[in-house]
Amino acid sequence: MNITSVIEEKVAAIGCYESELNKTFMQLDAILVLSRFWARELGQKDGYFEAFEISRQCVDASFFTTIANKNHQPIKQS
Repeated sequence: MNITSVIEEKVAAIGCYESELNKTFMQLDAILVLSRFWARELGQKDGYFEAFEISRQCVDASFFTTIANKNHQPIKQS
């Protein structure tokens, strides 16, 4: 995905979270280098890109029924 138009906003947004500042992969140079890497992988000479993986998991409906029933066990009376 081309993020060239929002790369500055991305960097600024990450900078707002103190928890992210100590992560090596969230350092400014790492963000820019990785974004440039993905651009080159896609044959782009300029710009910044990100890679995404779409993951979908299917669960049988009975799974939710089982979970709901386990959470609503009757209370034992003394």
